[in-house]
Formats: sequence, structure tokens, C-alpha cells
Amino acid sequence: MTAEALGKKLRCRCHSVLVGLYRRGLVQRQHQGRANVYLASNARTDEAQRRVLAAPVTAVLPAEIAVMVLAGFIRQPSAGPAELARRVSARATVRIEAEQIRALFAHHGLKKLLPLRPSAS
Repeated sequence: MTAEALGKKLRCRCHSVLVGLYRRGLVQRQHQGRANVYLASNARTDEAQRRVLAAPVTAVLPAEIAVMVLAGFIRQPSAGPAELARRVSARATVRIEAEQIRALFAHHGLKKLLPLRPSAS
């Protein structure tokens, strides 16, 4: 995260704290655009964070559309991202891509689970 993004989340200014952590080697930073992005000092976490930074930015869905996607998933949990995109696009008369749905689930830390099947006993 940038100092600005972290400050918004925490509702306080944190630039000087992040600079101090960087100088002590407790976080890493990477210059991106006009700001520094602060990353974990742990190699595995840092690697995952750098992959996220390198990934193409997917347009964030408006809240109303995100709710429709989640409601569609609740109604039919076996539907994949492409099917959910098709259904919501038809219902909301907007165009949604499967990748946006994957990004929505990832952004909120949701894992698309397959429905449980009753055991044949």
C-alpha cells in the first residue's frame, strides 16, 4: 500500500512511521508512479504482493452490481464466474467480465467453493 492508502484505512497520517520502518528494514518499498508502495519484508509475502502490483488492474464493480453478483452466487453456487457475469449482465443490462467477478471475490477474500454434495452412505 501507499502511505496515503494506508492512512485512509487507518484514518491517520502514517508516512513518517512507514519511512522509519523502511529505514530499519522492517518493510520494503517500491517506487510506483508518484508514490512509494510499501511491501512486507518477508520474502514470501513480498513476492505475493509484487505479483498483485504487476497484475493488470481490473475495473472495480459498482456496489449495486457487486451485490447482484453475490446474490447470484448465493442463488446458484455452482455457477462459475463466466456464468455469473452472463446472468448479471443480462439482468442489469451492463457488461461484466468473468475476470471482474474473480477480482471481486479476491478483493473481498472470498473463495468460490463448490457446493457440498451429500455423501452416498
